[in-house]
Formats: sequence, C-alpha cells, structure tokens
Amino acid sequence: MTNKTKKILKSILIILFMSLFLIGSIVHAETSSSIKFCDYAGTRRTFKMIGLFINLARIIVPLLIIITESISLTKVIISGKDDDLKENWKVLVRKLIAGLVIFVLPTIIDYTIDSLVGYDDSGFTQCSNCLLDTGHCTIPDKDPD
Repeated sequence: MTNKTKKILKSILIILFMSLFLIGSIVHAETSSSIKFCDYAGTRRTFKMIGLFINLARIIVPLLIIITESISLTKVIISGKDDDLKENWKVLVRKLIAGLVIFVLPTIIDYTIDSLVGYDDSGFTQCSNCLLDTGHCTIPDKDPD
C-alpha cells in the first residue's frame, strides 16, 4: 500500500470510530425516554468485552513496538552503517509516538465522553463504563421488561 492509501484508510477508521460515539449519543438522546439500550445485560457484556480487547491492545501494541524496534536497532548497530542508523532512528521515533498514541487514546476518549455526557440517569454512562472502564462495569442479572 502506498502512503497516501494508508493515510486515507487511517482517516476513514478515525472518522468511523469517532462517529460511533457521536451517533450513539445522538440516538440515545432522542430515544432515552422509551428505550434504554444500556440496561440490557448482553449489551453491557459486549461493551465490556470490547473494552477488555482495547485494554489488551493498549498494553501489547506498545510492547511489540519496543521489542521489534529494539531488535531492528540492534541489527543496524551491529552492521555499523551510519545511514541505516539515522533512518532507523527516524522510524523508531515514529513508532514510539504511535505506541504512545495507542496507549493514551482510550484515556482521551474516556475523558471526552465523560466531559460531553457526564453522569446521567439515562444509562449511557453504564455503556461507557463497560467500554472504557471495565473495572466499574456492572452487568444486571436480568434484562428489563
């Protein structure tokens, strides 16, 4: 893939990811009086599972970046080529920035959702807790009627 194609795909993924939260809150605001989407145990379990995968990726991806780049940097240092070393440092810095963004992104999203939505009685807070703060996710024993 070319760099232009990668940038376009990244932009599309970011737009889709952010629209998920915006559309969810808009739909919920319009229907909060009649439908309580986040009151269902299955919904909360799904959000919690996705949240666990996010937390797992948040830890594993930066570790993989550090390990692979350490190996790559070691190979370049052993080879002794100065041009390769300079180029590898640039790639290393870019990947470390990407790893940092991946590590911090869930926190930024959680802060944004908390700022925009806050705590409400409608139940959307339960979904955001299950997605971004799995330790405080409570799953009901039975679904509402």
